[in-house]
Amino acid sequence: MFRRYLHSFNPFFEPFPRHSPHFPSQSNSPTALSQWSPQRPTQRVKSLDLITSPFMNPNPTVNISVESNASKSQLLSVDNNQLDNPLVAYNRKLDFCRRNSRYLAIKGICEEMQQTKIKPDLQTYNILLSSYEPLGDVPSSLKLLDDMALAGITPDLTTYHILLRTCASAPRISQDAHFRELIFDLIHNANLKLNTITHECYLEALVANGELERSIEYIENLRKKNIQPTVKMYDNLIQSAISLDISEEAFKLLKMAEEDQLPLYVNLYFEVLRGCSDDYNIEGVHYCWNKIIEKNFTNLDEGACIDALNVAARFGKPQLAAQIIVYLTEHRKVSLESHHLEPLLEAFIGDNDLKQAMDMLSIMRSTGLEVNIKTASPIIDVIHTDPEMIDKAYFALESLRKEGKPIDIVAFNAIIIACRDIRPKSRVGGVVNSDDPGTNKRFTSNADLHRAVETYKAAESLGVKPDVHTFNALLNVCVAAQHRELGEQFWKEMKEKNIRPTIESYRRMIFLACSQISDDYEDAFIYLEEMKSQNMLPPPSVYERIVKKCVQHDDARAKIALEEMNNFGYKPSPALRDLLRYEQGSRNLDNQSFDRQRRRSPGYYEEAKGTGQESPLKAIDTKIELNDLDQFFSAITKSKITRK
Repeated sequence: MFRRYLHSFNPFFEPFPRHSPHFPSQSNSPTALSQWSPQRPTQRVKSLDLITSPFMNPNPTVNISVESNASKSQLLSVDNNQLDNPLVAYNRKLDFCRRNSRYLAIKGICEEMQQTKIKPDLQTYNILLSSYEPLGDVPSSLKLLDDMALAGITPDLTTYHILLRTCASAPRISQDAHFRELIFDLIHNANLKLNTITHECYLEALVANGELERSIEYIENLRKKNIQPTVKMYDNLIQSAISLDISEEAFKLLKMAEEDQLPLYVNLYFEVLRGCSDDYNIEGVHYCWNKIIEKNFTNLDEGACIDALNVAARFGKPQLAAQIIVYLTEHRKVSLESHHLEPLLEAFIGDNDLKQAMDMLSIMRSTGLEVNIKTASPIIDVIHTDPEMIDKAYFALESLRKEGKPIDIVAFNAIIIACRDIRPKSRVGGVVNSDDPGTNKRFTSNADLHRAVETYKAAESLGVKPDVHTFNALLNVCVAAQHRELGEQFWKEMKEKNIRPTIESYRRMIFLACSQISDDYEDAFIYLEEMKSQNMLPPPSVYERIVKKCVQHDDARAKIALEEMNNFGYKPSPALRDLLRYEQGSRNLDNQSFDRQRRRSPGYYEEAKGTGQESPLKAIDTKIELNDLDQFFSAITKSKITRK
């Protein structure tokens, strides 16, 4: 009766040696249990006997002590004289081995049952079918179901539940919807009434096969039939939707579960929050966060909070961002860092609240965090290219000053930096576009010098002290506007205030010196030497700018700058290499044009004969075969070099 079971069972998950799958003969030969490895500790066998003995012998007066030299087959064998119902004891032993994944032991128990001629019942088959569940072996389970039919045992609803769970446990590559539907049809053919567990098992099999859409339709049909879905059903569907990066469906299922007034797991809100954060679903994040605060869930991890914080920053939700920061400090006891407060600053900007965004820079500095121009980059990204936004940012600083709040120097510098990219308006209205045809790009400036200078003049009234970054921003505006005189004035004022220039300061002064159309760029070499005298390593962009300027004016110092650039380990950029090739090609063309004009002159060959020089063509070795083009062109090249 167990022949199919013994042949089809997979013994690879058992840590014991694999035995022959042949069905044992009716003899007194030792069972598979007696062939366990003798290297197993005796204490483990004793503990197993103490666990299974009460099941085998319900009589408490029976002595269950075990000698140390007793064989393992004796420990797990069944004494029919001590049991009223041996089948119950065997079923308990089978269930114990199933729960501990001892598959070869199950095989041995089946052999003992056959030797003792004990017929299995429905519970026996259900236990054996449950052994296939973690393996996901549906074909073998169906074979065992056929064995039940041959034995005259009718499966019950629990049997089909086990089969459906076995379908769900099968590996994704082995999933087969045919087996699942076959089992479901068997339930209907047996006229068994479906219960909640049946729906759970069927939904679990659908989800395991990746049929999320059909699973959602199934649960909606249950609701239409007034069948209450369980929390486990919603949990499986929500987890599947999140794993497939479909946060909208997960959020929808969560709200459906709330409509059914189910006691939802805390973890469901956390998982939906994480999924919506990954997909930047602000509605789902906001809803789940409010539920977390409402239900006072305090074990949400910091990573999920930061993900939700970034979503609040992107969609301009400063209140949500502030709630998350309060949650981190009060419940998670997290020390605030820049990556906690920067999203709040971005949220204020997204909410079009420049005043609070500017104030956040001062708050961050007061907490001991480092504030630099990178921190203020969201502010610059919003206000640059728009004069009205720059004015709005400046008025926000004035408002903070009137309220007695400190103004951070980075907020002040951000306004000047934003003036770098503003395009001046034309006389007829609108903005000058340097890409329009007919526009002289050399005289088209994207900087607003007036706003930059006026902002700098208001430093004292705003209560800020300009630093080196302030002057670097001003110099950058001068470079964009090609206003050398104003840049030199700022450079002089910086020296008067005893502010030590940085590498960026020298770089911008060199760029400013090379930005003029005239040949007066000697100051660029002065700034370069001064820079090196202060042990500052010039960046490669400085050398490239000087080399380009020298090449454009046929300055021999371009070669010196290139050599120095090479000594520092810098390689010319592709743009610089293209420029050098272009200039070299232009000169070669000029030389060739001069040679052609000279050869066309009437007395050229007579002059060559009078001086004893050979003509260029006669300088070619006549032994060279002219069919070889490479040698021919090489000879011409050598002849030109010789003539020169």
